[in-house]
Amino acid sequence: KRKMAESTSYIEILSGERRGLFASSARGVLWAVSKAYGGLLRVRNAWYDSVALPMWLDVPVISVGNLTVGGTGKTPMCGWLCRRLLDRGLKPAVLSRGYMATQEGLADEMLMLSRQFPQAILVAHPDRYKAGCMATEHYGAEAVILDDGFQHRRMGRDLDLVLIDATRPFGFGHVLPRGLLREPLRGLARANAVVLTRCDHAGAERVAGLARDIQRLHPEVPVVRAVHRPCGFTGLDGGPVPMPPAGRIGCL
Repeated sequence: KRKMAESTSYIEILSGERRGLFASSARGVLWAVSKAYGGLLRVRNAWYDSVALPMWLDVPVISVGNLTVGGTGKTPMCGWLCRRLLDRGLKPAVLSRGYMATQEGLADEMLMLSRQFPQAILVAHPDRYKAGCMATEHYGAEAVILDDGFQHRRMGRDLDLVLIDATRPFGFGHVLPRGLLREPLRGLARANAVVLTRCDHAGAERVAGLARDIQRLHPEVPVVRAVHRPCGFTGLDGGPVPMPPAGRIGCL
């Protein structure tokens, strides 16, 4: 409860909901730190844009990432891509950095994908390129999905998908720690396509305005709208379970 309260207080300070001398002072300090951090990120991106050469695999690579910290629906998108690749007769691999991994070597999201798509290869390793080489050379992967890969500039990709949560799109407009942006908004120019997630929770007018904002940042990028809805239930044995009658569903 204490950790949740601290997280809520932090968001209230970032959003400006919390007023007073302490909140204003905190925003000022966070703003100064975020300016320094943003400068380092710009130098890093400039290095990868003009000097460093990416390392490429011999198979197509699709990156799924975002601009902000927090969930934007990357795991469901990785699952959707796995399904599309499997439907086309390709053997996909999902590469994760292995953050919060269990003793089995996979985090919760990766375990879920492994149970949902047992035909896919899942590799958790901080070195994504080594993980990709392992997946292709030892396990025969024919396509690679780079989970949370937008800021991972070292590895080349054929398609960069950026997911943006329509309910909280740009992390209060500031880079960490003053906001929730993982890099300045100009980084969106690297995206090959933008997927607006949770559009059904944001409202049509807000989604349309957000699409226009994205087009101003990156005029040529395709903008796709998506929603998150339960499509079925799965039992502990991995088999499908009939949908319950219409009504509210609780998760405990």
